Amino acid sequence: MNRKLKYFAFMALACAGVFFACTYLDSVNIDQPQPDGTMAPKVKVGETATFTIKGRFETNEDHPEGRNLVIAMLAPRDWNIAKNCVLTYRGTEVVDWEDIHPMSVIPSNTSPNNMSGYTWPAALMERFGLGPNRYNDMEWVAWQGDELIPIYNGTHATYEVTVKCKVGQQNLRANLGFVVNNLGDGMSSDEKYIKYAFSEHQFEVYGGIGETIDFGKLRFNSVEPARAIQDDIITYTFVGDAYENDLIKEPEIFFRGKAYTAEGGVYEAEKLKMERANTFTHSYSCTIWPAGFFNIPDGETITKIEYSFTNAAEDVVVNKSLDDLMGGETPESDDTPFTYTLVCGA
Repeated sequence: MNRKLKYFAFMALACAGVFFACTYLDSVNIDQPQPDGTMAPKVKVGETATFTIKGRFETNEDHPEGRNLVIAMLAPRDWNIAKNCVLTYRGTEVVDWEDIHPMSVIPSNTSPNNMSGYTWPAALMERFGLGPNRYNDMEWVAWQGDELIPIYNGTHATYEVTVKCKVGQQNLRANLGFVVNNLGDGMSSDEKYIKYAFSEHQFEVYGGIGETIDFGKLRFNSVEPARAIQDDIITYTFVGDAYENDLIKEPEIFFRGKAYTAEGGVYEAEKLKMERANTFTHSYSCTIWPAGFFNIPDGETITKIEYSFTNAAEDVVVNKSLDDLMGGETPESDDTPFTYTLVCGA
Protein backbone atom coordinates (compact mmCIF):
# COMPACT_ATOMS: atom_id res chain seq x y z
CA MET A 1 0.00 0.00 0.00
CA ASN A 2 1.18 3.50 -0.81
CA ARG A 3 2.82 5.02 2.28
CA LYS A 4 0.59 8.07 2.00
CA LEU A 5 -2.45 5.89 2.47
CA LYS A 6 -1.39 4.19 5.65
CA TYR A 7 -2.53 7.06 7.89
CA PHE A 8 -6.03 7.29 6.46
CA ALA A 9 -9.03 4.98 6.24
CA PHE A 10 -11.09 5.74 3.13
CA MET A 11 -14.68 5.13 2.17
CA ALA A 12 -15.52 3.30 -1.03
CA LEU A 13 -15.15 5.29 -4.26
CA ALA A 14 -17.88 7.90 -4.61
CA CYS A 15 -19.67 8.86 -7.80
CA ALA A 16 -21.19 12.31 -8.05
CA GLY A 17 -23.68 13.47 -10.65
CA VAL A 18 -23.75 17.20 -9.93
CA PHE A 19 -20.11 18.22 -10.21
CA PHE A 20 -18.22 15.05 -11.06
CA ALA A 21 -19.53 11.79 -12.49
CA CYS A 22 -17.03 9.93 -10.33
CA THR A 23 -14.81 11.40 -7.64
CA TYR A 24 -11.77 9.64 -6.21
CA LEU A 25 -9.79 10.53 -3.11
CA ASP A 26 -6.55 8.66 -3.68
CA SER A 27 -4.32 9.76 -0.82
CA VAL A 28 -3.75 12.22 1.99
CA ASN A 29 -0.19 12.71 3.16
CA ILE A 30 0.27 13.92 6.75
CA ASP A 31 3.95 13.04 7.19
CA GLN A 32 6.32 15.86 8.14
CA PRO A 33 10.14 16.07 7.85
CA GLN A 34 11.81 15.65 11.23
CA PRO A 35 15.14 17.12 12.47
CA ASP A 36 16.85 13.75 11.94
CA GLY A 37 15.72 13.60 8.32
CA THR A 38 12.98 11.02 8.82
CA MET A 39 9.28 11.54 8.11
CA ALA A 40 6.58 11.25 10.77
CA PRO A 41 3.04 12.54 11.44
CA LYS A 42 4.11 15.19 13.95
CA VAL A 43 5.35 18.77 14.16
CA LYS A 44 6.65 21.15 16.84
CA VAL A 45 4.32 23.75 18.38
CA GLY A 46 4.01 26.95 16.38
CA GLU A 47 5.50 25.46 13.22
CA THR A 48 3.80 24.92 9.87
CA ALA A 49 2.54 21.48 8.88
CA THR A 50 1.85 20.60 5.26
CA PHE A 51 -0.85 18.14 4.18
CA THR A 52 -1.40 17.03 0.59
CA ILE A 53 -4.72 15.69 -0.71
CA LYS A 54 -4.69 13.93 -4.08
CA GLY A 55 -7.52 12.57 -6.18
CA ARG A 56 -9.11 12.50 -9.62
CA PHE A 57 -12.49 12.87 -11.21
CA GLU A 58 -14.30 11.77 -14.33
CA THR A 59 -17.23 13.74 -15.75
CA ASN A 60 -20.17 12.90 -17.98
CA GLU A 61 -21.74 16.35 -18.08
CA ASP A 62 -20.90 19.77 -19.48
CA HIS A 63 -20.69 22.71 -17.09
CA PRO A 64 -18.72 25.34 -19.06
CA GLU A 65 -19.82 28.01 -16.56
CA GLY A 66 -17.68 26.19 -14.00
CA ARG A 67 -17.88 24.85 -10.44
CA ASN A 68 -16.03 25.67 -7.19
CA LEU A 69 -14.04 22.94 -5.45
CA VAL A 70 -14.71 22.65 -1.70
CA ILE A 71 -12.23 21.24 0.84
CA ALA A 72 -13.03 21.00 4.55
CA MET A 73 -10.77 20.11 7.46
CA LEU A 74 -11.31 18.99 11.06
CA ALA A 75 -8.56 20.07 13.47
CA PRO A 76 -8.09 21.13 17.12
CA ARG A 77 -9.52 24.57 17.92
CA ASP A 78 -6.10 25.56 19.25
CA TRP A 79 -4.87 25.65 15.65
CA ASN A 80 -7.44 28.29 14.59
CA ILE A 81 -7.34 26.84 11.08
CA ALA A 82 -9.64 29.44 9.52
CA LYS A 83 -6.90 32.00 10.21
CA ASN A 84 -3.75 29.88 10.17
CA CYS A 85 -4.28 27.51 7.22
CA VAL A 86 -3.60 28.40 3.58
CA LEU A 87 -5.09 26.10 0.92
CA THR A 88 -4.22 25.96 -2.78
CA TYR A 89 -4.93 23.44 -5.51
CA ARG A 90 -3.90 22.52 -9.03
CA GLY A 91 -5.27 20.14 -11.62
CA THR A 92 -5.00 18.65 -15.09
CA GLU A 93 -7.05 18.86 -18.32
CA VAL A 94 -9.51 21.62 -17.38
CA VAL A 95 -6.70 23.75 -15.89
CA ASP A 96 -2.94 23.95 -16.36
CA TRP A 97 -1.08 21.75 -13.85
CA GLU A 98 1.58 24.45 -13.41
CA ASP A 99 -0.99 27.01 -12.25
CA ILE A 100 -1.66 27.25 -8.52
CA HIS A 101 -5.23 28.20 -7.61
CA PRO A 102 -6.09 29.83 -4.26
CA MET A 103 -8.91 28.85 -1.91
CA SER A 104 -10.77 30.98 0.64
CA VAL A 105 -12.73 30.20 3.80
CA ILE A 106 -16.44 29.92 3.03
CA PRO A 107 -18.17 32.85 4.81
CA SER A 108 -19.62 31.93 8.19
CA ASN A 109 -23.11 33.12 7.21
CA THR A 110 -23.25 30.76 4.20
CA SER A 111 -25.26 27.52 4.26
CA PRO A 112 -24.57 24.45 2.09
CA ASN A 113 -27.21 24.06 -0.61
CA ASN A 114 -28.48 20.82 0.88
CA MET A 115 -28.30 21.74 4.57
CA SER A 116 -30.12 25.03 4.86
CA GLY A 117 -30.18 26.52 8.33
CA TYR A 118 -26.65 25.27 9.02
CA THR A 119 -23.37 27.06 8.51
CA TRP A 120 -20.74 24.98 6.73
CA PRO A 121 -18.85 24.20 10.00
CA ALA A 122 -22.10 23.24 11.77
CA ALA A 123 -23.22 21.11 8.82
CA LEU A 124 -19.88 19.30 8.70
CA MET A 125 -19.99 18.62 12.44
CA GLU A 126 -23.59 17.39 12.16
CA ARG A 127 -22.75 15.06 9.26
CA PHE A 128 -19.28 13.80 10.15
CA GLY A 129 -18.81 14.59 13.84
CA LEU A 130 -15.40 14.10 15.43
CA GLY A 131 -14.54 10.80 13.79
CA PRO A 132 -12.23 8.75 16.06
CA ASN A 133 -11.74 11.69 18.43
CA ARG A 134 -13.40 11.68 21.85
CA TYR A 135 -12.41 15.15 23.10
CA ASN A 136 -14.75 17.82 21.76
CA ASP A 137 -12.31 20.69 21.33
CA MET A 138 -12.15 20.50 17.54
CA GLU A 139 -13.70 22.43 14.67
CA TRP A 140 -14.56 21.97 11.01
CA VAL A 141 -13.71 24.72 8.53
CA ALA A 142 -14.54 24.70 4.80
CA TRP A 143 -12.74 26.43 1.94
CA GLN A 144 -13.88 26.99 -1.65
CA GLY A 145 -11.83 27.54 -4.77
CA ASP A 146 -11.71 31.21 -5.67
CA GLU A 147 -12.14 30.40 -9.36
CA LEU A 148 -14.89 28.64 -11.26
CA ILE A 149 -13.40 25.61 -13.03
CA PRO A 150 -15.11 24.62 -16.30
CA ILE A 151 -16.26 20.99 -16.56
CA TYR A 152 -16.75 19.08 -19.82
CA ASN A 153 -18.15 15.68 -20.64
CA GLY A 154 -15.44 13.05 -20.85
CA THR A 155 -12.93 14.88 -18.66
CA HIS A 156 -10.55 12.61 -16.73
CA ALA A 157 -8.67 15.07 -14.55
CA THR A 158 -6.55 14.85 -11.40
CA TYR A 159 -6.37 17.35 -8.57
CA GLU A 160 -3.90 18.06 -5.78
CA VAL A 161 -4.72 20.24 -2.77
CA THR A 162 -1.95 21.59 -0.54
CA VAL A 163 -2.81 22.59 3.04
CA LYS A 164 -0.21 24.64 4.90
CA CYS A 165 -1.23 25.09 8.52
CA LYS A 166 0.54 26.80 11.39
CA VAL A 167 -0.34 24.64 14.39
CA GLY A 168 -1.06 25.98 17.87
CA GLN A 169 0.89 25.99 21.13
CA GLN A 170 -0.86 23.02 22.76
CA ASN A 171 0.79 19.61 23.07
CA LEU A 172 -1.73 17.17 21.61
CA ARG A 173 -2.46 14.09 19.56
CA ALA A 174 -5.57 14.10 17.36
CA ASN A 175 -7.07 12.43 14.32
CA LEU A 176 -7.52 14.93 11.50
CA GLY A 177 -10.44 14.90 9.09
CA PHE A 178 -10.84 16.00 5.46
CA VAL A 179 -13.86 16.36 3.16
CA VAL A 180 -13.95 16.87 -0.61
CA ASN A 181 -17.15 18.36 -2.09
CA ASN A 182 -18.21 21.19 -4.40
CA LEU A 183 -20.19 24.35 -3.90
CA GLY A 184 -22.94 23.29 -6.31
CA ASP A 185 -23.65 20.02 -4.50
CA GLY A 186 -23.40 21.60 -1.06
CA MET A 187 -23.31 18.48 1.13
CA SER A 188 -26.23 16.55 -0.33
CA SER A 189 -27.52 13.64 1.73
CA ASP A 190 -26.40 11.10 -0.86
CA GLU A 191 -22.91 9.89 0.09
CA LYS A 192 -22.12 9.46 -3.59
CA TYR A 193 -21.75 13.20 -3.86
CA ILE A 194 -19.20 13.75 -1.12
CA LYS A 195 -15.95 12.11 0.02
CA TYR A 196 -14.38 12.16 3.47
CA ALA A 197 -11.51 10.62 5.41
CA PHE A 198 -10.39 10.55 9.05
CA SER A 199 -6.81 9.75 9.92
CA GLU A 200 -6.35 6.19 11.11
CA HIS A 201 -3.42 7.31 13.28
CA GLN A 202 -3.04 10.50 15.27
CA PHE A 203 -1.13 13.63 14.27
CA GLU A 204 1.01 14.97 17.12
CA VAL A 205 2.04 18.48 18.14
CA TYR A 206 4.91 18.53 20.64
CA GLY A 207 7.41 20.86 22.33
CA GLY A 208 4.96 23.14 24.15
CA ILE A 209 4.24 23.74 27.81
CA GLY A 210 2.00 21.39 29.76
CA GLU A 211 0.82 17.83 29.39
CA THR A 212 -0.04 16.27 26.04
CA ILE A 213 -3.78 16.04 25.47
CA ASP A 214 -4.88 12.87 23.71
CA PHE A 215 -8.01 13.73 21.75
CA GLY A 216 -8.71 10.05 21.16
CA LYS A 217 -9.01 9.23 24.85
CA LEU A 218 -12.16 9.40 26.94
CA ARG A 219 -11.59 11.93 29.73
CA PHE A 220 -13.37 13.04 32.88
CA ASN A 221 -12.28 16.64 32.35
CA SER A 222 -12.71 19.24 29.65
CA VAL A 223 -11.58 22.89 29.62
CA GLU A 224 -12.51 25.76 27.32
CA PRO A 225 -10.65 27.58 25.97
CA ALA A 226 -7.70 25.23 25.53
CA ARG A 227 -5.29 28.11 26.27
CA ALA A 228 -5.95 31.16 28.42
CA ILE A 229 -4.44 33.87 30.60
CA GLN A 230 -5.61 34.55 34.14
CA ASP A 231 -7.93 37.36 33.02
CA ASP A 232 -9.83 35.13 30.60
CA ILE A 233 -13.11 33.40 31.40
CA ILE A 234 -12.54 29.63 31.69
CA THR A 235 -15.12 26.85 31.78
CA TYR A 236 -14.33 23.54 33.47
CA THR A 237 -16.48 20.51 32.73
CA PHE A 238 -16.77 17.20 34.56
CA VAL A 239 -17.66 14.56 31.96
CA GLY A 240 -19.19 12.05 34.34
CA ASP A 241 -20.18 9.61 31.60
CA ALA A 242 -16.59 9.07 30.47
CA TYR A 243 -16.02 6.11 32.82
CA GLU A 244 -17.73 4.42 35.73
CA ASN A 245 -17.39 6.46 38.92
CA ASP A 246 -19.13 7.09 42.25
CA LEU A 247 -19.24 10.87 41.98
CA ILE A 248 -22.22 10.89 39.58
CA LYS A 249 -24.29 9.26 42.32
CA GLU A 250 -23.90 12.38 44.47
CA PRO A 251 -26.69 15.00 44.55
CA GLU A 252 -24.19 17.85 44.08
CA ILE A 253 -20.79 18.04 42.38
CA PHE A 254 -18.15 20.69 43.04
CA PHE A 255 -15.02 22.11 41.42
CA ARG A 256 -12.04 22.29 43.78
CA GLY A 257 -9.05 24.29 42.52
CA LYS A 258 -5.65 25.64 43.53
CA ALA A 259 -3.70 28.32 41.62
CA TYR A 260 0.09 28.68 41.42
CA THR A 261 1.76 31.95 40.39
CA ALA A 262 5.10 32.73 38.77
CA GLU A 263 6.02 34.65 41.94
CA GLY A 264 5.71 31.53 44.10
CA GLY A 265 2.24 32.11 45.46
CA VAL A 266 -0.24 29.29 46.04
CA TYR A 267 -3.92 30.24 46.31
CA GLU A 268 -6.82 27.91 47.08
CA ALA A 269 -10.44 28.94 46.69
CA GLU A 270 -13.61 27.57 48.24
CA LYS A 271 -15.12 24.73 46.26
CA LEU A 272 -17.59 25.84 43.61
CA LYS A 273 -20.84 24.05 42.83
CA MET A 274 -21.10 22.86 39.22
CA GLU A 275 -24.25 23.00 37.12
CA ARG A 276 -25.59 19.91 35.36
CA ALA A 277 -26.05 20.35 31.60
CA ASN A 278 -29.22 18.25 31.39
CA THR A 279 -30.95 15.23 32.90
CA PHE A 280 -29.83 12.93 30.09
CA THR A 281 -26.07 13.10 30.71
CA HIS A 282 -23.78 13.42 33.72
CA SER A 283 -21.98 16.52 32.47
CA TYR A 284 -21.39 19.32 34.97
CA SER A 285 -19.73 22.69 34.33
CA CYS A 286 -18.61 25.84 36.09
CA THR A 287 -17.14 29.06 34.73
CA ILE A 288 -14.56 31.16 36.55
CA TRP A 289 -12.44 34.26 36.15
CA PRO A 290 -9.20 32.84 37.60
CA ALA A 291 -7.73 36.13 38.86
CA GLY A 292 -10.89 36.90 40.81
CA PHE A 293 -11.85 33.37 41.78
CA PHE A 294 -8.49 32.73 43.44
CA ASN A 295 -8.14 36.35 44.67
CA ILE A 296 -4.73 36.77 43.03
CA PRO A 297 -2.85 39.86 44.33
CA ASP A 298 -1.89 42.59 41.88
CA GLY A 299 1.47 41.92 40.29
CA GLU A 300 1.23 38.12 40.41
CA THR A 301 0.56 35.90 37.40
CA ILE A 302 -1.04 32.47 37.48
CA THR A 303 1.03 29.81 35.71
CA LYS A 304 -1.13 26.77 36.39
CA ILE A 305 -4.32 25.62 38.07
CA GLU A 306 -4.61 22.22 39.74
CA TYR A 307 -8.15 20.97 40.16
CA SER A 308 -10.39 18.01 40.84
CA PHE A 309 -14.10 17.26 41.09
CA THR A 310 -15.67 16.30 44.40
CA ASN A 311 -18.87 15.96 46.40
CA ALA A 312 -19.99 18.26 49.21
CA ALA A 313 -18.19 16.23 51.89
CA GLU A 314 -15.07 15.98 49.68
CA ASP A 315 -14.80 12.25 50.37
CA VAL A 316 -15.58 11.23 46.78
CA VAL A 317 -13.06 12.65 44.30
CA VAL A 318 -12.42 12.37 40.58
CA ASN A 319 -8.90 13.48 39.64
CA LYS A 320 -6.17 12.74 37.09
CA SER A 321 -5.14 9.60 38.96
CA LEU A 322 -8.59 8.08 38.50
CA ASP A 323 -8.75 9.35 34.92
CA ASP A 324 -5.44 7.64 34.09
CA LEU A 325 -6.44 4.44 35.86
CA MET A 326 -9.76 4.19 34.03
CA GLY A 327 -8.00 4.99 30.75
CA GLY A 328 -5.69 2.00 31.15
CA GLU A 329 -2.63 3.79 32.52
CA THR A 330 -0.83 3.29 35.84
CA PRO A 331 -0.97 6.48 37.96
CA GLU A 332 1.97 7.32 40.21
CA SER A 333 -0.36 8.06 43.14
CA ASP A 334 -4.04 8.20 44.03
CA ASP A 335 -4.26 11.94 44.56
CA THR A 336 -2.78 13.60 41.47
CA PRO A 337 -5.04 16.48 40.38
CA PHE A 338 -5.78 17.63 36.85
CA THR A 339 -3.52 20.45 35.68
CA TYR A 340 -4.40 23.40 33.45
CA THR A 341 -1.41 25.46 32.32
CA LEU A 342 -2.05 29.15 31.66
CA VAL A 343 -0.30 31.40 29.17
CA CYS A 344 1.89 34.13 30.62
CA GLY A 345 0.97 37.46 29.14
CA ALA A 346 -1.48 38.26 26.38
